[in-house]
Amino acid sequence: MKTTGLNNILNNLSKLDITSRVEGVVNDVGEQILGQAKANVHVLTGDLKNSLNMRVIKEGNTFSVGVGSDLFYAIFEEFGTGGNVKVPAEFKDYAMEFYVSGKGHNFAHPYLTPAYYQHRPKLAVKLAQLINSQLK
Repeated sequence: MKTTGLNNILNNLSKLDITSRVEGVVNDVGEQILGQAKANVHVLTGDLKNSLNMRVIKEGNTFSVGVGSDLFYAIFEEFGTGGNVKVPAEFKDYAMEFYVSGKGHNFAHPYLTPAYYQHRPKLAVKLAQLINSQLK
């Protein structure tokens, strides 16, 4: 199949049944983020490391990856508390959901955001490779 022009590419992509392969790529990169987050996490008891998990969420034609923990203090470990908070601009709104009093003394020990930034570019590359392989 040879395509030229964005409209032709989009039309041909819609004819391809690659949903399961896209989900596989998203899952693979999610597992890499999870593994890196576990390697990065500041371990005192091991509870946070052991609580980290990953899931792929499909809504319509959209996939997303959720990597994280259900432990209440996971966010404080990632971003710190009080005057020690360190939040990348991209996550400022999300982090503010957990703002309590502005007090606290815990230093940030980022584990998830570095893993996310390290592996996020791989998703675009792998998806592009998948699409290109289907268009040949």
